Amino acid sequence: MAVFILFVSSQLLLSQGGSNYSIFGIGDIETSTGAAYEGLAGTSIAFPTEHSVNTLNPAVWSKLTKTRLLTGYKFNQHFIKDDDGKQLYQNNGKISTISTVFVIDTGMGLALSLGINPFSSVNYLIRVPMEISFEDISVDGNALYQGKGSLTMAYLGASLKLFNGLSVGASGFATFGVIKSSITTTFNDANFFVVENSTENKFSGYGFRFGVLYEPLENLYIGLTTEQHLGLGYDSEQIYNSNFSTDTSRTNSISVGLPNSIGAGFSYLTGKFRFGSDIKLYLLEGMDYNPGPYTKYRNMTVLSAGLSRIGNVSSSADFADKITYNFGIGLKQLYYELKGNQIDDIFVSVGANIPIVGTSILDASLTFGNRGMTSNGMVSEFYGRLSIDLSIGETWFKPLRREY
Repeated sequence: MAVFILFVSSQLLLSQGGSNYSIFGIGDIETSTGAAYEGLAGTSIAFPTEHSVNTLNPAVWSKLTKTRLLTGYKFNQHFIKDDDGKQLYQNNGKISTISTVFVIDTGMGLALSLGINPFSSVNYLIRVPMEISFEDISVDGNALYQGKGSLTMAYLGASLKLFNGLSVGASGFATFGVIKSSITTTFNDANFFVVENSTENKFSGYGFRFGVLYEPLENLYIGLTTEQHLGLGYDSEQIYNSNFSTDTSRTNSISVGLPNSIGAGFSYLTGKFRFGSDIKLYLLEGMDYNPGPYTKYRNMTVLSAGLSRIGNVSSSADFADKITYNFGIGLKQLYYELKGNQIDDIFVSVGANIPIVGTSILDASLTFGNRGMTSNGMVSEFYGRLSIDLSIGETWFKPLRREY
């Protein structure tokens, strides 16, 4: 159970970990996928690009002209500080996405896509000093709170152009993953033994996404998207382990209300520049997974704006002119309140789409942000995230000849 007191008087340390705030709920929810969109602070609902596979709005696939295979990696570095000035550096890295889109008919906007993308991640490591007194004996020690794991989505979907200016897309997905958490208590006295309580929750579920992309005016795009989780549950295994005994208990499948979401966005292309903005709402107020006495869940709002300077596709252009440069800024009103305090995440990003050979593209982005506060016993987190994608594009299907 996530408790607010974990942040009080915590002893900060250097470790392989991530955001201490991921101890709450299902962890950090991924609100964008792919380095190209990371460079735009996640702005993607109405932002077509040839360099990435848009998993947030499947209707955007209708604007692609080449079949594309993409894989990516993320590295996160966190700098955490409490109100006593104690500091902690934590980092982690992992493969972020594997996805592909098959462009079948550009005239019809017909494309198929499948892939595996992250939905949320848990990665924290917190050490809390403690002291126990009874009768005439007093002993001190530490409680180590550790959690790791993720929820992942495997999806399959398609897009179609209904008529000029209007495209739709839909995808179905399966959600799965494991989240592990443990509390290890140790004492600075050989007469006391080590106690570890751990929990492993295995998740499975399903749902769908639906999106619309509309072009009311030339070069102006408006997008709408929704994500619905129709079912999600988990099987829980709890293990108590000490120097003298081990005890294991299992729990039957428990249902979880996951965040359904809606979003809207726009983008406009003028010359070499495309700019746009998104708003996404994740409906989490009623979620009941991993609650705590000082934690209250709320709906999460994500605002972002992005600017892209599109590279020159001419073979005779200078290499620097062929690169697409991306910039973004965003705000996440995170889905939990701690002891009445709302936690926000403010971030900026920069990225580049670098052509390699032929239609191969290396996407790279850097994101810098801050969340939390050094008051009320909480911590402030500054973080940097490096995202790298490699994608390969080819024309697999020739456009159909039409007679009108």
